[in-house]
Parts: sequence; structure tokens; C-alpha cells
Amino acid sequence: MFSNTRLDDRYFYAIDAIALTSGNLAAFNANNRTVSAIRNGQSIQINPSNAQAGDIICRSELDGTAPGISHFPRPPRNPDGTGRAISFTPRTGVCAPINIFGPDSINGAGADFAFVDIVNSTILTQQQLLGSLAGDTAEFFELPGGPIGFAVGFEYRKDTSLFRPDSLQNSPGITAGVISSGSPVRPSPDPRFEDPSITVTEGFGEIRLPVLADMKFVDLLEVNGAIRYSDYNTIGKTLAWNVGGRYKPLPELTLRGTYSVAVRAPNLAELFGPVRAATIGLLADPCAAAKVNSGSSFRVDNCLEFVPAGFNPANFASAFRPGITGGNPNLQEEEATTFTAGFVWQPTGFLSGLSVIADYYDIEITDAVGSLTGLQVAAACVDLPTTDNQFCDAITRNPTTGVIDFFTAGNVNLGSLAVRGIDFAVTYGFDVPFGPDLGTIDLSLTGTHFLEDTSIFAATPGSTSTDPLEAE
Repeated sequence: MFSNTRLDDRYFYAIDAIALTSGNLAAFNANNRTVSAIRNGQSIQINPSNAQAGDIICRSELDGTAPGISHFPRPPRNPDGTGRAISFTPRTGVCAPINIFGPDSINGAGADFAFVDIVNSTILTQQQLLGSLAGDTAEFFELPGGPIGFAVGFEYRKDTSLFRPDSLQNSPGITAGVISSGSPVRPSPDPRFEDPSITVTEGFGEIRLPVLADMKFVDLLEVNGAIRYSDYNTIGKTLAWNVGGRYKPLPELTLRGTYSVAVRAPNLAELFGPVRAATIGLLADPCAAAKVNSGSSFRVDNCLEFVPAGFNPANFASAFRPGITGGNPNLQEEEATTFTAGFVWQPTGFLSGLSVIADYYDIEITDAVGSLTGLQVAAACVDLPTTDNQFCDAITRNPTTGVIDFFTAGNVNLGSLAVRGIDFAVTYGFDVPFGPDLGTIDLSLTGTHFLEDTSIFAATPGSTSTDPLEAE
């Protein structure tokens, strides 16, 4: 919901107001309809039976014409390039005048007429079929550590999204109208997409192998693994799996580790989210003379491919450049490779109640999905080692002036993210001393120590560069 959205056509008609006089009162009465007016600073409804000289009404209620040069220093222009009414019909009694002078003066019927709430709706549905079988081999086979545990299953899912924009969402009378960019907010299913839904068929399995147990220096030795095969209508076939294990040389100490490859498919919003208008501030162009030295070491040379040295976009265009942002049906899955290793120590005796946990983790995500603004796309285009990249493909510059004419922002596969660190937690619980049954005291300490946190942008296949957006 977008509250109090200004409709430009209504706003300019509303402030193009006149006071009824003895000369035009007769013309108003001849129209024989009820209209909104302002009398003594209050919004009222008037008609031929109660209209008075001095009542303020929209001028269009008398002559039906649009605000023009004779009424404003500059004729107001709606985003469609005219001053005509688009979201309402003049001379029907709906226009309500606005007083723009004084604090909190825009109120009453005039505010309700020119500032409206725009409500879009989205309905998400999911169909699911799931079957699974779990158990162990205790009835017919056991390892030295015990029976093998297992689980297998099948799953089918279909996710769909139904989006309906407000009837005024695409009106060119809106202040930041989308018609001017040539890209209205589309309902879904969007005809650009052959099948704007996600269907997936999956098979999965898990196994737990208790190799040894209850032996000297081997209280427990266990290996486990899991695998999931998926077939998506959007990204194709994927495989996720993990293998891990636990080793307890003593009952008080557990050593553990896991290696996994996980997959996250882009969701409905990332793939098929509604496309809507967006803008870039003209002077924020990364190739502008004031910005060209603020990026990576590649920016200056890359910008010379598009604009001359000393480029000043303010010489050529208006304050904002149009573009679009939204879903991207060409997204691919994210893939995460994760390694963890750590221990749990829970001693007995006089340290009973103490628990110490520490885990090292190393995670790398490739083809990470992220949402970029138009400015970030423009900066990434020229901050990478080469302009032969997906970001420059999303920027259109005027071949004569070099000014950004159009851009496509939104969701993209960015490259990779990597993070390494150590998580730790220490807890200690003990009875309150100095008397029986006084309760317990629990102390805890938790934390994370980062060893690495980096992001890499793929400029071209097989080529990488440090995140160019950090300069912005």
C-alpha cells in the first residue's frame, strides 16, 4: 500500500482554483450540479441552491479546460507530456479545490481528491505432495555401534503468485508515473513469462551409520549423510548433499564435522516480481566528472568508452533518468559450499554443569542472488576490469551525448560471497550456595570471531573482481 500518493493531474486541477463572482455565478448555476468548494477555509458541497459569491471551486468546473499558461508561470505537465486530466473527468463535480497557502492547508475534500491510497494485492499459493519412509535396520542388521538409521522420500511442489496492481498504479497522472518510462507495473501472470510459476520434483535420502560405540577411547563413532535431487521448471536439475560425523573419545567430549553442498533456487518474487519504474539521479552518474574518480581503479578508463573526459551530464538532460526494476526470470540457483568442524565438552565431577562449544565454519556462496539499484548497476558496469559484463548490458547510453537513457535494475546473480569464522558458547549452571532449595544460577557467554568476510563480482565467465559497489 502506498499512502497519500499524489496524482499530478488532479493536483494541478485542484490548485487551479477560482472564487465565484457575480459575473460567473450565473454560469455555475447553469451547470446545475453539486461540486466541492472552500468557504471560509472549510470544505463544503455547493449547488445552484446554495452557491455564493466568494466560494472557491476548481476552475475546470466552469470551463472544463486544463491548467495552462494563463494560470501558471509554466504550464504544468503530467508525465504523459500534457496538462490534460487523466485519472478523472473534468466538469463532473469530482474536482475539489486545494489551498496551498499556510501550514496544514491541504486538507478536506481537496486532499482526498489529489492524494490517494494505492493498494496492490498479491496472492501466493502452494500445492504440495510429500511422501517419506523412515526407520532403522534393528530387525535384521546392526553395525558394532548399533542399527543403521535411514529416511527416503519424494516431494512435488508448485508455487504460483497472483499480483494485481491498483487501477491507478499505472496512471500517468502519478507523480513518479511509470508510463513515462515505458514500463507499466504489470499484473501477474505476466505475459512476458511463458510459465510464471515454480514447479519442482524432488527425491531425497538420509542415512546414519553408528560405526562403533561403547569401546575404550570410542564412546561413539558415527557417520551420517544426506542427498537431495531436484528438478525445477525454472533452473533445471540440482543436487544438494552433505556428509558428516561425530566422534566421542570420552562421554564428556564430542568432536564433530560436516561438509555440505547446498542449493537455493530463486523464489517467485526474485524471478517474476512485478516490473516497476525506477530512476537514477542524473548527477550521480558514475562517469560524471565529479564521480569518475570515486570508484575502482578501472572506472576512469572504462568510462572513456562511453563518454568524453570531463563529462558533465547536467549539460544534456533532466534531473532523473528513467529505468525499470523488478523480477528476473533468467536467474540461476545459489550454491553454498560449507565446512564446519568443532567440539562439545561437558565435563563431570566438580565441573558438572559446564558446557563449552566451539565450531569453525567456512562458507562460500556462488551465484548469489541480490537486488541492485540503477546506480549500483551503472557503477558495477564501469568498476569491473572490463565493460564486457552483465551490468553494462543493462545500461543504455545516448550514442551522441553519453547520458544514460535507460537502465534495467533488480535481481541478478552477483558472483560469490565467502565467510569464515569461529562460533563459541560457554554455559555454566550451578545451585545457589548458602542453603538448600534456593534455585540455580545459569551463566553464559556466546560470540563469533570473523576470519574472513568478502564478496566477489563476476565480470565475465571465469573472471572475478573485488566488489565494485563498496566504492559507492
